[in-house]
Amino acid sequence: MCNRIETYQPYSFSQLGQRESQQDSRFPDCDTPQEQCRTFVVCDGVGGEACGEIASRIVADTLGKYISKFTNDGSDLTKERFGHALNEAAKALNEAVDYGSPHMSTTITALHFNNSNVIVAHMGDSRIYQVRPGIGIIYRSNDHSLVNSLVHSGNITPQEAINHPKSNYITRCMSPLQPGAYPTPADVLTITDIEPDDCFVLCTDGVLHCINDEQLAEILSQPETTDKEACSLIAGLSANSSDNNTAIMVRVKSIPEQLETIEINNSGQDTSAIDSRDPAESCTTTIISPESQADTVTEIVPEQEIPKRKGLFGWLKNMF
Repeated sequence: MCNRIETYQPYSFSQLGQRESQQDSRFPDCDTPQEQCRTFVVCDGVGGEACGEIASRIVADTLGKYISKFTNDGSDLTKERFGHALNEAAKALNEAVDYGSPHMSTTITALHFNNSNVIVAHMGDSRIYQVRPGIGIIYRSNDHSLVNSLVHSGNITPQEAINHPKSNYITRCMSPLQPGAYPTPADVLTITDIEPDDCFVLCTDGVLHCINDEQLAEILSQPETTDKEACSLIAGLSANSSDNNTAIMVRVKSIPEQLETIEINNSGQDTSAIDSRDPAESCTTTIISPESQADTVTEIVPEQEIPKRKGLFGWLKNMF
């Protein structure tokens, strides 16, 4: 009898796109993570600021290693414990300022498979999906972006958001801390509505420049396609992105018999807000001051020792 969530072999890719340098980072940093791996992180260094590649690498590695070490004995990751992990990443960024930059920043997406639920966390405009074959996307993280805030507030429509001139402005990211400050809060969610064959995807916005929600759901829902082939299809579509593009996908193999499933309430998730972006748009990201977000699930745990601051699928298979 299965006593915890089990997954199939995860797959990943990380591509340069049309950029001259790679500012995306992932954990584990390989295309075929070990099958028993239960912690995954994807970060996108903010390209408009110095040393984004350093920030993304430090945060991805620190989060991934801290969470993996804490849960190595089978312990569950809690929201509070994720807060401690985020604090560790913030401290690591502060310690790297001397060889990096006080302005370096990164987005965060993180996912961990507990015994009977999944913890997901994000900050910025990199994204997390949960796709259920036959149903479609049942969870999509809510981008911390200026345009998304304008959609939620009713100032612009979802259609106006697609080609909005400020679509590259984000409202949250992780940066080295100012003296006396605490890390920016991340949205952290515990997902208990999990079924076999559900597929979780973490990706940077470079992937989203080239593939929309409908395409992603269709690729991940084809029973005759292996996960390796599906990952290759997504990578092929994203290869010529105007930005770096990175993704990790992992599918659920089995769940505990007693796992209680609940329907995820998507009322706070923007699954219909911004489904695609103009591939030709500039991808330089701008940070604006963080604003109050009603959908923030948890605040980061303060730690005083922080020193400083339908025909589509057939066509795709023919192409690749």
